[in-house]
Amino acid sequence: TGSLRDRAAREVAARLADLHHSHLPLPEGLRAAAAEAKRRDVRTALSQIADDLEHGRTLAEAVERIGHRSTLLHGAFLVAAHSPNFHEALFDVLDHQNASWRVRQHLLALAYPVTVCLFSILLFCGIQLTVVKGFHEVFEQFGLRLPQFATISLWWARIGAWMLLALLLFVGVTIAIGSFFVAREPWHRLLGATPLVGVIWRYSGHGELVRVLALLIRRSLPLPTAIELASQCSRNRDAAAVWKDVSARITAGESLAQAIWKQHRVPADVLPFMTWGETTQSLPDSLEVAGDLLQQQADDRALQLRLMLPPLLFAMAAVTIGATLITMLSTMFALLSGLA
Repeated sequence: TGSLRDRAAREVAARLADLHHSHLPLPEGLRAAAAEAKRRDVRTALSQIADDLEHGRTLAEAVERIGHRSTLLHGAFLVAAHSPNFHEALFDVLDHQNASWRVRQHLLALAYPVTVCLFSILLFCGIQLTVVKGFHEVFEQFGLRLPQFATISLWWARIGAWMLLALLLFVGVTIAIGSFFVAREPWHRLLGATPLVGVIWRYSGHGELVRVLALLIRRSLPLPTAIELASQCSRNRDAAAVWKDVSARITAGESLAQAIWKQHRVPADVLPFMTWGETTQSLPDSLEVAGDLLQQQADDRALQLRLMLPPLLFAMAAVTIGATLITMLSTMFALLSGLA
């Protein structure tokens, strides 16, 4: 079956946590929850877990069977399974991941202005390649001298529009290939290097992981084990790979602060907190503060981008459409004047 989207995985986890807290029989409760669920993928996931439990599998095994369909669900249950209070730990992890979800919502809000801007660029290229290019061919057929502005529009009609379309096609193909065919770790690393959204992606991923790490260490798990579990809970696979390297350095005998200092891909903002936490024997508190700081910075940057980028994109769309109309009308008037 297909993958579970984050919203569906969150609902599955919340229903399981409620049933676990109420001490009701899980199979019957899951089937009742599945009957109430509105989403088809949620109903399927809950029914599959109920079937597995009735066939003698444990809850951990049942979740493992659908865990590959959702990093959020798989990681949340891994963390909860290592905690004495399953219900509390599960909701703690989901609350931490909700902060990353808010950042994602800010970025998704940019879809409309980006679409408008892309449409205006495509309209500009289409007019340049059809209408404006046709005017220039008439100029050449009648041996008329092109005005200065028409020379610029001629370059766009013959070369510039094709270059712009090729650039858009390259970006679209790259995103499609990265989303469906490239392994998630290098693709997520590439997203982290993207202008504007890259720093938001990095800070959000590391912030989510660090906050879950604080939750695990507060429950007395060894640091390498806690990092391994927190990495499996992270949807940013580049951040997960970075922290697994930190875990390997800690296992080799380095302190957490030393390992982070040598791993340059961890945001430098967390280093003072790690040093302070290890010095004062309050690592869970320092990790929680560092995670909150990273998540807040990601949230603030995403909100700023959401507020600032749409007016710029709409202005760009207006300029593009205006330039298209001016070029087309001016070329047409110049042609009529030349013929007269």
